[in-house]
Amino acid sequence: DDAITTVAIPNNTRSTRANIGNQLTEGIEIETRWPINTDINLTLNYSHLLRNKFNDSFGNFAPDAFIANDIANLALDWRASNMITSLQMQYHSGQSVLGDDSSVWLTHIQFNYQLLPAVTLQLGLRNAADLEYFSAATGGGLGLNQNNTIEREIPRRGRSVQLGLIWRF
Repeated sequence: DDAITTVAIPNNTRSTRANIGNQLTEGIEIETRWPINTDINLTLNYSHLLRNKFNDSFGNFAPDAFIANDIANLALDWRASNMITSLQMQYHSGQSVLGDDSSVWLTHIQFNYQLLPAVTLQLGLRNAADLEYFSAATGGGLGLNQNNTIEREIPRRGRSVQLGLIWRF
């Protein structure tokens, strides 16, 4: 696959998106589902990156530093009449460009209420614990900080509420 990232425009304070090389990632993913009973299901998913091959046209970009090598999801779903309540835990291992402490566990809660056979109302609470965490900005990052090094920490969204309507037709 093509690797596209943000790169600085020479002699300018702006940046642009550019194809900087080719990337091939290889890994494993395992998922298991367990129906505890007719109303409760447990799902576990785990992904691990084994290898990341990258051909860089700039010669100085290290994509492994920007990738979480381990991602895990755990979901407990409970059905009661027309309502499904889901409690989800999500783990992202750290990105080495951000330091060793960038791993994070997030908690999400979602309610799905079936109004009609083809219509479902959704209400979700993402990052319920309101944890502060970051993603890594690739390429030129967010610019230079006062120490004249590239700033890479992109703040991620804190606690948020999602409201949705699904209409199957």
